[in-house]
Amino acid sequence: MMPQSFQMSMEFLADSARDDSSVWLGLAIDQRRLFRSLEDEWVRPIPHHSGIVLGVCCYADERDFHAGSYPIVVHVKLNPSKLPRGKVHVLRNGSWITSNISDIRKSDEAINWLGPIPTFVISGLSVFTDEERKRLSGIARSVSNVQFPECPFNIDGHLPEPYMPAVKAPESSPYLAVPSIESATRGGLAMALWGVPRIPLWMDLLVTSLPRDRSSLPALSSALHASWWKYPPWTLLSSDPKPATSQECLWLSAIEVLSTAAADEGVSRIEVARRIAQVASQLRGGQTPQFYGQWLDSTMEILRGEASIEFGQWREWPVGIAIQLVLSRPDPNIFKLWFKEVPHLSPSIAWSASTLCGVFKGYRMLDRNFRGSVNQRELLSILALLLVSHDLRRSDWPSMPAEDPDWQRQGSELVVGWGTREIVRISEKARGRW
Repeated sequence: MMPQSFQMSMEFLADSARDDSSVWLGLAIDQRRLFRSLEDEWVRPIPHHSGIVLGVCCYADERDFHAGSYPIVVHVKLNPSKLPRGKVHVLRNGSWITSNISDIRKSDEAINWLGPIPTFVISGLSVFTDEERKRLSGIARSVSNVQFPECPFNIDGHLPEPYMPAVKAPESSPYLAVPSIESATRGGLAMALWGVPRIPLWMDLLVTSLPRDRSSLPALSSALHASWWKYPPWTLLSSDPKPATSQECLWLSAIEVLSTAAADEGVSRIEVARRIAQVASQLRGGQTPQFYGQWLDSTMEILRGEASIEFGQWREWPVGIAIQLVLSRPDPNIFKLWFKEVPHLSPSIAWSASTLCGVFKGYRMLDRNFRGSVNQRELLSILALLLVSHDLRRSDWPSMPAEDPDWQRQGSELVVGWGTREIVRISEKARGRW
């Protein structure tokens, strides 16, 4: 019989050998796929593939490189602890098995991740030469809607050949599908954080609109004379909403139409206006279709350059004016000039317009200036995904705080936090202390 002390030492060594706390996942992709992924911040499976094969402590190669395009091979390292907890296919001892992602071992060969991968799990990038790194950095600087992850970007001339599993991954349907509406939803979230009025009650409305329990939204939005904000653009609306006013009808129709138009780059703004008026007239809100026809006629004149926006009607048509602002200047960089040209714009119109602008533009085409901090991009990507898909509401993301978001004043700044993480910090203006 072994002495107890020796047996304990052997058990300690065995446990040390099983220490997989430093397990990482890897993927080798070309520069085109990298930049496509950074645009909407999802690494998506290549066409006709249900998942993405990732090497365990090595870089897997899916052979998606474009022949004749002189690709730059980028070795992408991923942190599995940031992926949602759940079952994955793991290539272990030459066979594909099902295992918890938290139980991946260093000795495993690969996993098959069924669906897209959020770019916030990227923990490192590597290329072979300094020339390649400079080329990629230059491309990123010239593209306004691309931002590299905040992680090491290494040069390693001795990177190993990408790994190709000898055993084909099992076929399966993706369980982490990203609906097309996700880009519009996250675009609205990002622009809402950027454009929220620096006024306590509006900050309250913002943080109340984000968590799962939004029961106080109707009373809060009514107190701010913006009853339509009981329907934030990023919530899953019921199949039969009951708008009570014409402005709520316009708001709901704008969310529906602009969310779809974000993915339809060929649609004209005049056609978008027609669709909004049509959907609003079907919702009614106590008004006749002719009522929305009047708004449409006014909007068409504005879009054709035959008339200007009637800001004096802001009490009667707050949502109608907000939509006209968005359709007049759909690019956020140009759109934000409205706030300088019309400094007296009411908070309800200004915030509604900036939020709808994000919905219309979509996150994929949103400039990095509006995407916010690392924490904001990570948490909003998870939130948008959970909000647009009933199937994914139970996904267990380790970085998603259990607490509701909140805000506080710190000196001359207003800070929105979520759990222990700060997601946005904005300077307070004198108007906010009225």
